[in-house]
Amino acid sequence: MADLPARLGPLPLAVVVTDRAPAGPSAVALQPLGAADTGRLLRHLLDQSGSPHRLAARLAPLCGGIPGYAVEYARAVAADGFPKCGEPPLPARVRGIASARLGRVDERDRAVLGAAAILGDTISAEAVAALLGGDASTARAALARLGGLLVERPGAEYTFADPAVRQVVYARLPRAVRAGHHWRAALRPGIPVARARHWRAASALDRALHGGRAATDESRSGQVGVALGITGPGPGSVRGRGWVSAGPWSVRGRGGWAVLRGAREVEGG
Repeated sequence: MADLPARLGPLPLAVVVTDRAPAGPSAVALQPLGAADTGRLLRHLLDQSGSPHRLAARLAPLCGGIPGYAVEYARAVAADGFPKCGEPPLPARVRGIASARLGRVDERDRAVLGAAAILGDTISAEAVAALLGGDASTARAALARLGGLLVERPGAEYTFADPAVRQVVYARLPRAVRAGHHWRAALRPGIPVARARHWRAASALDRALHGGRAATDESRSGQVGVALGITGPGPGSVRGRGWVSAGPWSVRGRGGWAVLRGAREVEGG
């Protein structure tokens, strides 16, 4: 190289230098698949395994746009079929991935993540605080720390980035804790369909607990709408169709049944 200019004389010279990146793994961030791409992938996988294409619509929300999850769910459906009611259980590999991600969660944030698993797709600091009996500012800080597991949405709300993580967190909650959280979530103002879902879950858990620890809450502010027909027959229970509204009232588990007291029917048959 030292005598190259002298040898070339007046000829133009360009020197190109290359460099090699340091040895080691490189991380490439990939965005989850969209709904359309997830559906196409699932239909392809289901077709390969001989499963009905129509199952793709039911499996897609469970995959969270993660191709590996789609592969595992398609394998599980091919091996075990699709349940007539509810969702298929988490495949072993999917559960393992979700559990590994939870291993990095700080102890102080686990209760917040548990409350978030109860709330589902719409998680707010105020709702988490109501379930845990704390203040919204503390819950807001915890939700921000859980940024790798939760995704922020418009309106200061969050949702789970990975649906499998939510299922694992929910399954790890003790039954009595789940029941209490669902009761408190049902008592919060909100969309009637979502509140009815919490009532059903709380009632089912209460029955499973044989009425051991009744979730008792009192509300003295505003009207509380409760979808009738979701509680079973029991002492003092309100049955029928429509909605109920109440001032001061309580929800008690007695013999496994939710008992609504002080309620009055305001519409419906």
